[in-house]
Amino acid sequence: MKIRKKNALIAATAAFAVAFAVGGAALKINVNADVAESEMLTIRQGASVRISENYAQNGIRYELNMQKSDYEDLKESNPNVVFGMFIAPVDYETLYAPLTEENLTGENAKYGWAEKLEDGTYGKYTGTKTQIINLVTDEMGEKDGAMVWYASLVNLLHGENGGTDNRNREFIGIGYMKAGDVYTFAARNDNVRSMTYVAQQAREKDTKLTETQKTALYENYIKDFVNTDVSYTVNYVYDNGLEKTAETTTQMAKLDSEIVITPEESVAPDGFVYSTAETQLKSTAYANGKTQFTVNYKQSPEYEIDFKNAVVKDNKITGENFIAESTGTNVSTLATSENGLKVSGSTAWQGVNFRFSASRLKPETKYNVRLSLKGNGGKAYLGVNYYNAEGKSYDTRYDNAGNATPLYRTEFSNGGNFWAPSADGTEIIAQFVTPHVRFSELVVYVASTESAAYAYEIPSVEIFERGENSDYGLMITANENGKNVPFGWLGAAKGVVGATYDLSVDQGNLAGKVTWTSSDESVATVDNGRVTFKKAGKAEIKAALGDHADYANFTVYDAGGNYSVTSGNAKLVYDAENPADFVLDVTEGKNFKVLQISDPQVADMSQIRSGREVNGGLQLLWADRDFSVYAKLKKTIEETQPDLILLAGDIIYGEFDDNGEMAKELISFFEARKIFYAPVFGNHDNESAQGTSWQVRQYLNSEYCLFARGTVTGNCNYTISVKQGEKWLSNIYMLDTNGCIYNTAKASDNLPQGLYDSTVNDMIAKDEAISAYQSNAATSDMACMHIPVANFYNVLTKYGFDENHLDVNLADNAAAKANGDFGHVKAEENYMNLVSDKYRAYDIGEIFGRIGVKNALAGHCHFTNTSAVADNGVRYTFGLKAGLIPEATAGETGGTTFTFGENGFTAAPYYDNYANNTLTGVAETTNIIAYGETENGYRVAYGGKDNWAFIRFKTAYTLKAGANYTLSVKLRVNTLNNTALTNLNIDDNYNNEKFLNNWTEIGETNGKKEYTIKRNFQATADGDFLLRLACSHAAEYYSYNVELFDVTLEEKDYSNNTLTGLNGTTGCVNEQTKGGWNVSWQGTGEWTEIGFTTKYSITKGETYVVKAKLRVNSLVTAAITNMYLDSGVVSGGGNNCGFDLTNAWTYNEAEGVYVLEKSFTATNDTDFVLRLACNYHGEYSFDVELFDVALAQPPFVSVADNTLVGKITEDGAQYSMAKEGGWATCTATTRFSLTEGKRYTVSFLVSEISDASKIGNIYFSSTLGKIDNTCITTGTKNENGGYVCSVTFTAESSGVLDWRFAVNTKAAGLTFTISDFTVTEAAEA
Repeated sequence: MKIRKKNALIAATAAFAVAFAVGGAALKINVNADVAESEMLTIRQGASVRISENYAQNGIRYELNMQKSDYEDLKESNPNVVFGMFIAPVDYETLYAPLTEENLTGENAKYGWAEKLEDGTYGKYTGTKTQIINLVTDEMGEKDGAMVWYASLVNLLHGENGGTDNRNREFIGIGYMKAGDVYTFAARNDNVRSMTYVAQQAREKDTKLTETQKTALYENYIKDFVNTDVSYTVNYVYDNGLEKTAETTTQMAKLDSEIVITPEESVAPDGFVYSTAETQLKSTAYANGKTQFTVNYKQSPEYEIDFKNAVVKDNKITGENFIAESTGTNVSTLATSENGLKVSGSTAWQGVNFRFSASRLKPETKYNVRLSLKGNGGKAYLGVNYYNAEGKSYDTRYDNAGNATPLYRTEFSNGGNFWAPSADGTEIIAQFVTPHVRFSELVVYVASTESAAYAYEIPSVEIFERGENSDYGLMITANENGKNVPFGWLGAAKGVVGATYDLSVDQGNLAGKVTWTSSDESVATVDNGRVTFKKAGKAEIKAALGDHADYANFTVYDAGGNYSVTSGNAKLVYDAENPADFVLDVTEGKNFKVLQISDPQVADMSQIRSGREVNGGLQLLWADRDFSVYAKLKKTIEETQPDLILLAGDIIYGEFDDNGEMAKELISFFEARKIFYAPVFGNHDNESAQGTSWQVRQYLNSEYCLFARGTVTGNCNYTISVKQGEKWLSNIYMLDTNGCIYNTAKASDNLPQGLYDSTVNDMIAKDEAISAYQSNAATSDMACMHIPVANFYNVLTKYGFDENHLDVNLADNAAAKANGDFGHVKAEENYMNLVSDKYRAYDIGEIFGRIGVKNALAGHCHFTNTSAVADNGVRYTFGLKAGLIPEATAGETGGTTFTFGENGFTAAPYYDNYANNTLTGVAETTNIIAYGETENGYRVAYGGKDNWAFIRFKTAYTLKAGANYTLSVKLRVNTLNNTALTNLNIDDNYNNEKFLNNWTEIGETNGKKEYTIKRNFQATADGDFLLRLACSHAAEYYSYNVELFDVTLEEKDYSNNTLTGLNGTTGCVNEQTKGGWNVSWQGTGEWTEIGFTTKYSITKGETYVVKAKLRVNSLVTAAITNMYLDSGVVSGGGNNCGFDLTNAWTYNEAEGVYVLEKSFTATNDTDFVLRLACNYHGEYSFDVELFDVALAQPPFVSVADNTLVGKITEDGAQYSMAKEGGWATCTATTRFSLTEGKRYTVSFLVSEISDASKIGNIYFSSTLGKIDNTCITTGTKNENGGYVCSVTFTAESSGVLDWRFAVNTKAAGLTFTISDFTVTEAAEA
């Protein structure tokens, strides 16, 4: 049952009548972590007064709270739960023991109490522990929708008869709830209070008390202590914009007296003023030292303008370093009164501009603008802008429609830009950050946003540095024409050994508090801001205050004006009069080579931001930075050997470098090359959460880096002059085109892309100053930027490039070649990158031409790398993309060189392709495949769920129709996740047998396994050979990172292969070899067949001999006798040749092959075909090569056996003695017809004679040739024991030549072979 009592608050009281012998002073509460605290049971902060007409019922009241829903759930699950409050003098924690759970309720508790009796009263404590009060209840009451219980300590001892006085003694209430024997405590909440103090508070703040009650509280609890001295604390807090420091003082006053603090500026340190409107701070002197004052001092405002009764002239107020003027198309009206400035009008976007001189402001600093807006007229727009020296907005941005707005117009980070005035005045404090540019004025403007009558009153405007800990505010300054200005506004800082340079910190109040250090004291030392140059090199001077710092970077030259290192043919020299930031001097007689590198975009795949995930394949390749960037970058630099490297932006991929490690890594890479390098930022560099200022410092402090930030829009606007002796070669203008949009940590670093007017005007001014100084016009000035201006594309229109022809290769254009232009443009539809180009009031190309810039360089466009000369002689060069991140055209990466030499100036591309790589590019790919060239192949990576994702490569090979080739591919597996090697398939564009995946492991390199695969094929058409890698896989996520390498395509000379092609098959796997055909099969069947065409033709009735060899690689279950040859057609198509089925294989042990030789008589005039078949019932397999197939007409058509038996062969016959006898003969009819009267020569070889002793018994003769028995020994004996016989005769009649062999012996088994039997016409005798 749930218990609810409406409108009845439960309360408990206890009289603390125990006489405490020792009075305690106020002590700090010891909050013990061992107390088990409840999150739903809470005790209200402080304490209040329980007041009654009966003194004995007055006292200190503590309040316990719980949410109603929690209370009901608790009571339902624990009906017997009780709530309680321990109350004790706080000094007990020191006198006896801390008031912890263990000491209150533990097994060895130090405190005891009187228990509550059944009648609701409390009995007498009889224990020996230190007594405290413990009030309990089993119910809480409801108040304002929550559950409340009050526990009060009443009838406090008041020192009668010299006894203990507890009225001014501090007590503490400790709340808890108890279920069974388990206590759960409420967290302590600053409720240490005395009755005197809560009475003072109630008299001042409790509006419900009557005057009688207030008097009673004073008489009973305060009056007796008014002559007592009590302490109070004054905290003086000083906020200098960087940090807050505090000084604390403790003073004494009589209890309940009024304390008055007057914060005067004279008591603040130099540069601080009192930051609160009140001229005095007042408070009562409370009991127990509870009175606290905080006096806040802030740094003096940079500007604080009071408009009360100011003089308005020509609708303008003019003061020292300040102007207030009306603004808008229909200007507003300005007037002043004792209430301040009044701005009135009736047109939208008119109002007032407050213009402040920049002399008191600092760049890259957080400020507040504070004003009050009183009046009517709807919403007002509050904004901040910056003016240049001409009184115009410092640069202008455009949107796609051409609408112009100030570039540095501030969107406030708090409250937005729109504010509503009010009758009482709307207090506005808006925050902004000044840019690093050298602006002349800060403009704060207030404008009405509605076309209706309005009237605003603005009493004052204040500009002050924000009082918070930040990276902003501490600013190193230096002298310029007698004034201290921010060091960053003075350009590149340089000095010579022995000289000094004075620095200071702008805030006067920081004098003596700042710590000065040098990054390299061997180069420069610093003593309280004075820098002394010691040796050539670079040094960074740091001014620090706590966690905050500012930096000044110096390039130091030796006494002879030389820098610490050289670069190729160039050295960096000191030239105090040259307006350029850096001067390079080139060795006489040597060339000077500049290498442009664009867009390496080094990224760290461990720093991927949420929502900016990278495709799985790209992530695998990008993570290997040595491969994706550095290997080819190193190759480019080593093979071009430049004297200066220009980095044309997107050097790092900033959003993947929030910790700055990639910037450091890339700088270390270039430093290791020991070549001067000069960077400009791209749109991705400044995305890093480290911020642009941090990145600037990294370059400024790197030994081989030539870099300066500049003082105009952008962060890398500087100049390098190059000379050779007294001749000036080039002035290189490094220009920032901005465009960073993804710096989520420092939004002030985000600027729309653009080459802004301040940057262009700065370049023109530098050119004028440099031209006035240099003795001759430079050979070819250069401008280097990241995002190209429109001129880079416009120059290509003469080669056919336009919005309908976005892909143009200058290599295919004769005119381009003649002009020395080169490269490939592959633009997107929105190729006009800078919106400002569309609305620029001048032609940047005309300016380039006018100031002598002959070469303008850009990057940004990863698929474009053209270099072309405009009509005014300016060459516009898109740099070749460096590295693979995030995308690049295969085969079109590297760098561009510009050489100053004896032959003038030349520009040339350097492609970083590997010369010996047989994979020459990528012809086609699904866009989910990532790839990049290696020294002898390509890395390919993928991560996703796509089936048959593929990439097709161009190769160095060209195919000829009908030619035979052997393809060999190697594969190195770096990673293979959730897929199998056999899912990686190779195929090509001229082979019907696709998807080869029978990889063979060949070893490993650096722990990565390597495989190979080969294929023989015949090209079906002429053309370039393309190779494809595809992965077949199911829908679940998988990934691979592999390298294809050592791809070779060898043309095979199969001219001696008598098997010319396939003539059908029943499923055999096969491929042509040099001398025949590989055939394999595995399965269950009866007849497995494969047919071949041959190079032979046959004539009906003619006799032929077939000879073939069979190499058996494997033969499982079936036997050699199951392998047949014939001239049948596959699948029972008949036999038109007459060569019948045979399996008469003999094994040639010397060669390790089987040989078959058989003669037949042709049954048709036809092309000879051959069939290989295996006849086996059941499961079997074979892998064989059929080769050296020959078809010949034998010299002998037939043999007439006698005792000597003859067997016709392809070039003769084999003879053997069948049995013993006298003369044994065998007559052969040859295929040769003779003509009467003609002379003929018959030649043949007798060999393989089984019994050498019987050689003299072998004879030959011929009837038509009139040749009597002639012994073979009349011939010539060869080294193998055979005899080459030859006889010439005249045919006495026409007819077919017969030829007979005879043996005169009785030895049975004698064998010999006749071969190479030929008949030729002989010359007349």
